[in-house]
Amino acid sequence: MVRESLKYIVGILLSIFIIVISVPMWENSFGAKNIAIVNEYKDADIIINYGDFDLGVFNKNDINSITPTKINFKNINGYKKSDYIYFTLSDDTTIDTKYINIRLGQKTYSLVNTPYEYQNNKKYYLLESINLDAYESKDIDAIIWIDDSIKNVKDDDILVIDFLTKSMRI
Repeated sequence: MVRESLKYIVGILLSIFIIVISVPMWENSFGAKNIAIVNEYKDADIIINYGDFDLGVFNKNDINSITPTKINFKNINGYKKSDYIYFTLSDDTTIDTKYINIRLGQKTYSLVNTPYEYQNNKKYYLLESINLDAYESKDIDAIIWIDDSIKNVKDDDILVIDFLTKSMRI
């Protein structure tokens, strides 16, 4: 009887030991990381990648001489996704918004006429919406320029911008 009880106790202790050892191993295993990645990207916003912009002071008729920058929009979700494209302007910017213009695709935006929301020391200008199928990627040409009606552009003037997407309006 004592021997059988001892076998049960050893069996229970061995089971507990195996569980205690296997849980940390599972947390660091490939399968657990894949589950974490899936949870992290569930309903992710469309990803944006772009390079440097050729920026200068131009007359609206001369903007065709500016080399456009390709902005890549990529849907990493496994389903169709619709997001809003925002142009952000930081509070660090020293150039008046009435002189800043953007052409995204074939549509031109003058920031002075574009409504915005202010959050986190940035102005978020809603440009347009984008619809992408599952895992689809799309390039859109963009140009940013400062209108030539600006006076006294200084060497130390700053323009801090970004593009982002959000699934809901800000």
